[in-house]
Amino acid sequence: QTSMGFGDYIILHTIGKGSQSHIKLASHVSTGDKAVIKIMPKAFVHKRHFQREVIALKMLRHKHIVHLKEMYESSGYMFIVLEYCSGGDLF
Repeated sequence: QTSMGFGDYIILHTIGKGSQSHIKLASHVSTGDKAVIKIMPKAFVHKRHFQREVIALKMLRHKHIVHLKEMYESSGYMFIVLEYCSGGDLF
């Protein structure tokens, strides 16, 4: 099976699903660093909530808060690339 590419990342596999998003584990093409890509269909995204999440993640810098790496938008989806934190679910 070939991996799907996304920007500077290769998507490895799905690590989670929510009612309005899919969470994919990815690897940076040149560095090999792992990241998480949150993929949300625009039809389900409330633009104000999305902007609020992105702004909060850009502003916050703390060792216990996931770091926002990048953000992308296509005609049908919104993508947030986040720092990968191993160790399982938060719940």
